[in-house]
Amino acid sequence: RLENTLNWKGLRLTKELSFDPPFIGDTSALRTALSNILENAVKFTAEKGDMSVKMCTENGWLNFRVTNSSEPMPEEELDRIFEPFYRTEKIFKKGSGLGLAITKKIVERHGGSIKAVNTEAGLQIQIRLPSGRSV
Repeated sequence: RLENTLNWKGLRLTKELSFDPPFIGDTSALRTALSNILENAVKFTAEKGDMSVKMCTENGWLNFRVTNSSEPMPEEELDRIFEPFYRTEKIFKKGSGLGLAITKKIVERHGGSIKAVNTEAGLQIQIRLPSGRSV
């Protein structure tokens, strides 16, 4: 489904993925969290836009960053997008407003952190998870 939307919208996707095992966690929950991030990135990227997905292990942490070429988000909304049912007034898209809140709970349950930042390339969601940690 995600790949079809990428193609339909004509999005350009770049990936830089590296990983140093071990990483121990709830595979199903983490799959849900990452899927939520990727689906939102696709949803909020304009047609013919750009997305990048980067993953690397660094100093005992797994860093995951998804960037989409969307307009900058007001600074006061960057933390609020992780609140249950919060939906930005500027961009109203189909959805419940729960995906990022669920993602935040999953990340925090794994001892990690999540945040949204505006970058020159667009909005970036940054996830940091301790590698080698059991849940």
